[in-house]
Amino acid sequence: MGLPDENKRQKGFLPGKASGKNDLLANITAQNVSSGLISSTLVMTGPAIIIVEAATSSHFTAQQTINWMFAVYFFGGLFGILMPLAFRIPITGGHSITGVAFLATVTSHFTYPQLIGGYVISGLLIFLIGISGSKIWIPRIPNCTIMNVIDRKTRFFFLP
Repeated sequence: MGLPDENKRQKGFLPGKASGKNDLLANITAQNVSSGLISSTLVMTGPAIIIVEAATSSHFTAQQTINWMFAVYFFGGLFGILMPLAFRIPITGGHSITGVAFLATVTSHFTYPQLIGGYVISGLLIFLIGISGSKIWIPRIPNCTIMNVIDRKTRFFFLP
């Protein structure tokens, strides 16, 4: 298993092209279907419980909770279908269980509009970093961020 070889992978597969339809049918194998079913089962069950619990603890209305669930599963499913077709590698767009668990701990500290604004801003930042394609400064981001977190934790525990 793993990522397909760059030379063998088609660039820009879109449904409806003459060669694309045959390639799509040829790639429907038992291994691909079972991988998709297992992944979708995990994505559908795990985060849903945590999202409902986070919404309840944050006193969200039923409509706000439904909006959150719809956004997670609709857009996650949409990206989970379109991105593998476009890039010819397995990419999912759903919530990660660890991401939702972290989100559940902080939702009670923010209002609903603040959470939506945070999603939009973080999505824009990730998009801008992704389209920039800079191989010089992108690898430095995790190092800077991790060192700042460790530095601040050290100061919190050891300085009065």
